[in-house]
Amino acid sequence: MNMQKNQLVSSAMTHGLMLGGGFVIVNIVFWLTDRPFAGGQEYVNYFLYIGLIYLGTVSFRKTEPGGYIKYGKALAYGALTSFFGAVIFAFWLFVLYKFIDSDLLQQRIEFTQDALLNQGMSDDMVEQQSKVMEMFMGPGIMAFGELFGKTLMGFILSLIVAIFTKKNNPDPFADATGHIED
Repeated sequence: MNMQKNQLVSSAMTHGLMLGGGFVIVNIVFWLTDRPFAGGQEYVNYFLYIGLIYLGTVSFRKTEPGGYIKYGKALAYGALTSFFGAVIFAFWLFVLYKFIDSDLLQQRIEFTQDALLNQGMSDDMVEQQSKVMEMFMGPGIMAFGELFGKTLMGFILSLIVAIFTKKNNPDPFADATGHIED
């Protein structure tokens, strides 16, 4: 049982590394094209989430005895993969905001201010919002927020992906008899 958990974590780490690497590459492309806050970035990330969680879970399922995986284990695999990917991406964001492009946080505030003004908020309300934003816009806080947000989004998508990747054993007694030793 312990070896199976190690296999699950190891495999999820591998696919999480790919997922996090994908997030970083997408972020770099949008950053280098001067569109670091463009909305299309999230759609590409959703594609990465679903694709790598699906492929990773199916790959892991093949290593399970009989090739069967229950919904809960498929969900756990997807959530772990998302967490490891989020750790990679959070680390990248911290390095980006702290050392590579420290002006990017100010650009993010300005981008948000423009969006709020375009939604019809008054200048005073936007100024109040900006003061609150600035309190929560440090590199560490942003990285932690992304870690939490990407893990949560991965968990939500894993709830759906696990429906399609689970494969129940048709033998109803397999779980009970699998624990009996000769």
